[in-house]
Amino acid sequence: MNRILLFQKMSPVNALGIGLYSYTAFRIIPFAVAYIWFALNIVERSGTLRENLNWRNFGLVVITAILVFIPLGIFAIKHADAFWGRSAWYLNKTTNFGPLTFLDNVKNVLLMFNWRGDSMPLTTLPYKPVLDPILGGLLVLGVITAVKRVLNKADSLTFVLILLGLFSLFPSALAINFPNENPSVVRAGCAIPVVVTLAALPIGTWLENLLSTNLQTKKVKPTIYVALASMGFLLIGINANRVFVRYPLAYRTLAFNTSEIANAIRCFDTLIGNATDAYIVAGPGWINDDALAFELGLPVWENRLEEAEQADRNTTTPRMYILHAGNTTDLRTLQTLFPMGVTQIYTSRYNQDFRLFIVPGRNVKSMSLADQGTQLMTCSSQ
Repeated sequence: MNRILLFQKMSPVNALGIGLYSYTAFRIIPFAVAYIWFALNIVERSGTLRENLNWRNFGLVVITAILVFIPLGIFAIKHADAFWGRSAWYLNKTTNFGPLTFLDNVKNVLLMFNWRGDSMPLTTLPYKPVLDPILGGLLVLGVITAVKRVLNKADSLTFVLILLGLFSLFPSALAINFPNENPSVVRAGCAIPVVVTLAALPIGTWLENLLSTNLQTKKVKPTIYVALASMGFLLIGINANRVFVRYPLAYRTLAFNTSEIANAIRCFDTLIGNATDAYIVAGPGWINDDALAFELGLPVWENRLEEAEQADRNTTTPRMYILHAGNTTDLRTLQTLFPMGVTQIYTSRYNQDFRLFIVPGRNVKSMSLADQGTQLMTCSSQ
């Protein structure tokens, strides 16, 4: 029995250490735990919770989390730049934003649930509230209920909930150097359990008060359960539409069609050339070549040209250059450099067409330049 109790106590602590191996946004949580422990020592005066707020338990949390963190901690010591680099990149204020940048970030991250959300189509509906209208309304009521309980000193754990929620939003709000990337659903991911709990708080409080009154008749209880079930099915329907209908549509409209570009490169590699002779002519902010390399299964693939002028004019092997459909400037440059080149539009299923400019190789003896062009045109239309 003692071993079971010890395991139950240690599991959340292990989770604290293990969480640090995940996304960098979790690094705020150890600070949140320490701050909440000290805050509870001030506000909690009696009860079982107060008995557990002792230095021995706090030391157990710290020591166990450190033990779990040791491998990553060694890496952090030996490679401090790699460990802290991304966090410092967002925190170091190298731009001319005023002193109110952080406060403005806090305002924006608080409003993302009900007013204006993240801009990234990879993670959410761009600029739409993170929560649907029902959950958004319940969250507002939940925050009001939680604050009221804290002011009435009814529940110290509600106080913890509010503090933990605020701390969980800091990784997004602390994007001092890039306030345009705030709010961020991903960097505020640690707030998910808190947000859901706060949204459920008004319903739980209402049910507790209602069922403790003299209205517990045979007709009232079924009505309550039917109302809750109806709300549950309505929430499922609304969010199923957001996740499985609206999100894929927004993603396909705005996100880069990396998989289709990878398919074109694979086809080129299979029919006539080599993937190492396929190049992205990036243009301003078009494609993520790291994601493309991952999609190709070639992590060292870095064939990116900032402009067509960088293309090798003395190539003897077949080459393929991939351009944004609207990048006519670099296309004209390639046509000037390689008059024998063949231009083909890749028709995307997601309205993200792009251009392929294929240069037949002079050292391919098994087929003529015209035949190479035909094969490559076939490749581009697969």
